Amino acid sequence: MIFAYPHNTDWDELADLTGDPTWRADHMRTYFQRLENCEHRTWERLRGKLGWNPSRHGWGGWLNVEKAAPEEAIRDRTIRTLIFDSARETLNEIGRADAGADRQSGRSQRLARVVRDAEVGVRYTPLTTKNHQRVGTRERLLDVRDRHPDKLKIEMNALVTRVIFEGTRAVGVEYQKGDRLYRADSKPSANDGEVRQARAGREVILAGGAFNTPQLLMLSGVGPEKVLNQHKIKIVAPLDGVGQNLQDRYEVAVVNRMNFPRGTCWRTRRSRPTTRRFASGRTTAKASTSRTARCCR
Repeated sequence: MIFAYPHNTDWDELADLTGDPTWRADHMRTYFQRLENCEHRTWERLRGKLGWNPSRHGWGGWLNVEKAAPEEAIRDRTIRTLIFDSARETLNEIGRADAGADRQSGRSQRLARVVRDAEVGVRYTPLTTKNHQRVGTRERLLDVRDRHPDKLKIEMNALVTRVIFEGTRAVGVEYQKGDRLYRADSKPSANDGEVRQARAGREVILAGGAFNTPQLLMLSGVGPEKVLNQHKIKIVAPLDGVGQNLQDRYEVAVVNRMNFPRGTCWRTRRSRPTTRRFASGRTTAKASTSRTARCCR
């Protein structure tokens, strides 16, 4: 749910690596603005509607973005203390931002400078929520389907097995129709589904994630020649980088019951003050392996 925009240097480095100027930060920011519906900066939203938008937030996109409701944290003294301690330690580790420059510039200019100059500091994280309920691509797709049933069809129980190419141009996909056909399913079907095809009028977009997208490309003949030959897959385009250097962003929460007082927070480094404080403890707390823990009341 966290909605974060990369530093400009990230986009510009990608443009330099690919030789494609459309990846430049200034151009990519336009997509961010088309995507975002920023609800957490009221005055800037009003100014943006009037045509002045130095922060370059989006005010009319389909993805709603809000601040978290902080009431619970504010009411809990232990969590307040943890937040302030974490902020102070972080600032001590990375060095304090140029406070003088912040005082001399407006809020919108500071926001623009964060991504322009790759600044590091303590800030709240906007969330993709509407009325504090999670929203995302699922809600967007369902909304468009309901409003434009003639333009968008969502087909369930369809497992894409390859991209259809004419030469090196993708013109559609082949898929199997049926329930639980994916072998990684907890209860996969023993049967193969009915083979069908879907043809594209303009383009084929693969959005299978960090692992399934390159897998599908390789099954379709796009990938390292040696690997494709090994599996007797007809080569459409030999590209050594496909299927390599894969990374995904998994988070695993570890929850433990411990013998120290309710509301006391565990920190991963024993030398920190919050770790020493629960040495005289009472009953339970909830801990995680992240830098700062979530505390139970």
